[in-house]
Amino acid sequence: MPPGGAMGAELDLMEVLTYAVCFAAVTVFAVVGLILFSKGWQSYEEKYVGEAERTMEAMFLTIPPQHLIYLSFLCFFVVLVLFIGLVGEPGPAVALAAAAAALPKVTLRILKKRRDKVFREQLVPALQCLASALKAGFSLPKSFEQLEKESKNPMRQEIRILLQELRLGTSVEKAIENLYERMKSEDMDLVVNAIHIAGKVGGNLPLIFKQLEDTIRERMRIEGKVRALTAQGKFQGLVIAALPIVVAFALNVIYPELLAPLFTFPYGYALIVAILGLDTLGYFIIKKIVSIEI
Repeated sequence: MPPGGAMGAELDLMEVLTYAVCFAAVTVFAVVGLILFSKGWQSYEEKYVGEAERTMEAMFLTIPPQHLIYLSFLCFFVVLVLFIGLVGEPGPAVALAAAAAALPKVTLRILKKRRDKVFREQLVPALQCLASALKAGFSLPKSFEQLEKESKNPMRQEIRILLQELRLGTSVEKAIENLYERMKSEDMDLVVNAIHIAGKVGGNLPLIFKQLEDTIRERMRIEGKVRALTAQGKFQGLVIAALPIVVAFALNVIYPELLAPLFTFPYGYALIVAILGLDTLGYFIIKKIVSIEI
């Protein structure tokens, strides 16, 4: 065999071995990455589904929590396809689609907070009803039955669960604690402690409920006044946070050549991420400044 042919065969063999080693390395890396990703995804899915299931149960929703994940994927792909079709830039489309994927979970949290707010607003009339029933000679469980008849959702739903627990042999104190775990708030904490203290050392429970009613009503009045005084600051924070995004979209429509470098060079995407990060940070700083705990 000519020397050149032997050398060529050795080079071909080295090239094959190099490709084989590279392929093996990539395969091992892909398998390890897939295993780690599957474990991480399983942990995230369990946490996500568990949190969604607890929230849905608290809101009396019968939708399977797994459907929330499917809805998140649907939002992601719909927004991704629409944005790429309209704008043609994959980078911003992926970022916007990722934000859209969180929309179902954010919506669920907003609905839960809204339900908690309605429950808290119903707490003062509920204390009035309990105090009146106790003054009329009813026991505390019978007073809760009267409250369940006269109240509306979500108070009625929560009191119905409390009554079901009492019928199954749960003590009043434990049933009230379970209600607090479902509807945690400072006001409910006061109610739970008042019932516990009255049950252990005695006391005029109707008078205690009347004092709690006055305390909660005064706190809600002060909170409403604080919200009115800080509304302007919160609105300014929203305007400041939205202004760069609105201006960027306007410039992209009016003068697209001006923003073209942001979508054509790697440092442009880094700059977009930095701008969005600082913008979000500024919004939360303003929100923290104008938020006053009562």
